Amino acid sequence: MTDPIDDSDAEEPTLFRDIVAFMAAKKVSTKCPACGSASWDLIGTEDAENSLWPVIPTRGLTVDGNTTRMASRVIIAECNNCGFLRFHSYRTFEKWKAQKNKEGASKEIADE
Repeated sequence: MTDPIDDSDAEEPTLFRDIVAFMAAKKVSTKCPACGSASWDLIGTEDAENSLWPVIPTRGLTVDGNTTRMASRVIIAECNNCGFLRFHSYRTFEKWKAQKNKEGASKEIADE
């Protein structure tokens, strides 16, 4: 798969690279469903102190049947050509990353 995210910057933050690796591992299509472009940017920020990612407000149900407000963190990829927005669950990315880290730690122990 070609890189679904425009990574023309020389120094991408680690999280940016991890998201690109996640999308490649999951075989995310690089083609925009609206215009066919394969150039994307991520909406969100990462700096040395914190990461800021968009959330989608949702409602959930409690055990007693009441509704509660919730928010789901998302990775938003924006097409550089037409502006189409594509949403991916940040939670799914975090689970993938945790699994990769676990596999990496297991490999390091096996290599010792």
